[in-house]
Amino acid sequence: MALLKYFKKVSQDDISVASSDSKLNAAEENAVKQQLFLDAPEPKKRKGKYGAYDAFQRAEIAKWGIAHGIRPAARKYSVPESTVRGLVKSYNKERKERTELEQLPRKHRGAKTLLPENIDEKVIAMIKSMRAAGCVVNYNIAISIAKGIVLANDRSLLKENGGTLEFHYTWCQSIFRRLGFSKRRATTAKQPVSPGFLKEIRFTFHRSIKEVVTAYDVPDDLIINIDQTPLPFVLISKYTMDKTNEKFVPISDSADYRQITGTFSVTASGKFLPIQLIYQGKTDRCHPKFRFPKEFHVTHTENHWSNETKAIELVNRILIPYVKQIREELGFRATKQWVLIADVFKAHWTDAVKKIISDNNGKMIPVPNNMTSYLQPLDLTVNRSCKAFLRNQAQTWYSEQVQAQIEKGIQPDKVSVDLRISVLKPLHAKWIVQFYDYMQSNKDIVVKGWQRSGVSAALEEPQRKEDPFEL
Repeated sequence: MALLKYFKKVSQDDISVASSDSKLNAAEENAVKQQLFLDAPEPKKRKGKYGAYDAFQRAEIAKWGIAHGIRPAARKYSVPESTVRGLVKSYNKERKERTELEQLPRKHRGAKTLLPENIDEKVIAMIKSMRAAGCVVNYNIAISIAKGIVLANDRSLLKENGGTLEFHYTWCQSIFRRLGFSKRRATTAKQPVSPGFLKEIRFTFHRSIKEVVTAYDVPDDLIINIDQTPLPFVLISKYTMDKTNEKFVPISDSADYRQITGTFSVTASGKFLPIQLIYQGKTDRCHPKFRFPKEFHVTHTENHWSNETKAIELVNRILIPYVKQIREELGFRATKQWVLIADVFKAHWTDAVKKIISDNNGKMIPVPNNMTSYLQPLDLTVNRSCKAFLRNQAQTWYSEQVQAQIEKGIQPDKVSVDLRISVLKPLHAKWIVQFYDYMQSNKDIVVKGWQRSGVSAALEEPQRKEDPFEL
């Protein structure tokens, strides 16, 4: 047990009874020691290693036992007679019309598998081949593989087609357990922050927002948060399933940094504004061959990162047109103030960007450095929802590719999905537009980000004049 490491191991000679406290003489002390030693539980004996035989070896042992007898076969193959007897019995049961069997496979033990045996074997074969090639294998990938193979063999089994088959994480756990796989993950934990420091930073940040919103009577529709987030083409997971206790776990394409930058903008009222997408390249030819909504801003830089120019374009093409539209809809004057909350990324805070926002009556409020995971609304819900949405879309597409290849007669362990950038780029663009449409009807995701950051509650509370942290 793990608790034993906290206790010192003692022998019989170490057992002592304090004579001064117990008032026992030497004979009584020895008698107590002897009895404690006799009553101590005996350590459990470890079971020996069992022999493992493949289907060919099992058939060979059984045939030798039938031809020469149980005991000679046991001596020849150095196995217990009971093992030979069991193999002979299984062989005779499987043999029909006196035909010779080349293999005698083990029968399935335990509960019946969710998938039919032939499909289950194909799923396992493909998972093994993917891991052998260094590919990521996780719950989503396993479900994609299984769904694709089922669609190619008998789609009527699936629940959406009238069957009863539905894949859950419990099924993934079962199949990985049978393979002897366990999760191997490289975690990246955020830096710990003391509760007192976080409380003070949160109060200061909320107060700065509250003061501006109250002073200029800014409505929720004009309180905006922006943030850049990477949108990878290849959704490489941070973990994979592999053999338990494996010391070296390679992942192919784990250094695949093919991605674009997406700039999201949301309002405190729950609106999700058009997206700015920044591709990597020098000309418009790097853009995907896909028709984006006209309100999107699709652009490029040499490294796909945002910079001062792209921040200015974001303000001029997305934020200011939206602010002017809201002013007209709500009947405000053309100089009505608005609030922009952004992290301390330097491209947001250049003199040129601040001047444009100021000239359009905007007030900028920075998210405290290294606190975006606690205080930025977009980081708390929308960014995560976007990655999950793209991952689900990729999972569906992946299973369709597996299905198409299996239907063509390709063996499961030979299936290879084309992940070239020319294939992924238009698909990726389509999924991003689908996410944008999804967010238009799911404003609660945006609202929850403002709630979790504490900004919503701060705006609803009456403004405090005193600072509780001021000495």
